[in-house]
Amino acid sequence: MLDSSQLLPVMKRRLREVTEVLSIPESAAAVLMREHKWVKERLFEIFYTDPDGLLEKYGVRCRCEASPASASAPAALLTGRMTRNRLSKLKAPRECTICFIDGLDPEEMYSMPCGHSFCRDCWYGYIQCKIGDG
Repeated sequence: MLDSSQLLPVMKRRLREVTEVLSIPESAAAVLMREHKWVKERLFEIFYTDPDGLLEKYGVRCRCEASPASASAPAALLTGRMTRNRLSKLKAPRECTICFIDGLDPEEMYSMPCGHSFCRDCWYGYIQCKIGDG
């Protein structure tokens, strides 16, 4: 049995390995690792059998198509292929996909790898609800 001070470096190392091997964001790797009980070999086997099916099953959309600008922006940031047009869209005012308040400053938002953005108040409410649910 490991205590948290010993476990955290192991988890970070495994996340780093998964993100490098699968070329996915760390947030997506964390979701997939949790779902596969932190056994990276099992995750690799399933991923290479059906990557799109696996990502869809767990709601991870980090390999977005280039058509919608908001969806492709995180992938472009990760690969360093960010054009000025896409970068300006990232800095443009945004809408929260929960409360639909429009014109929010990007600094007031949290963005997921899939491109969905949430305002801090909605994200805080979601986290509080999840903590309350256990």
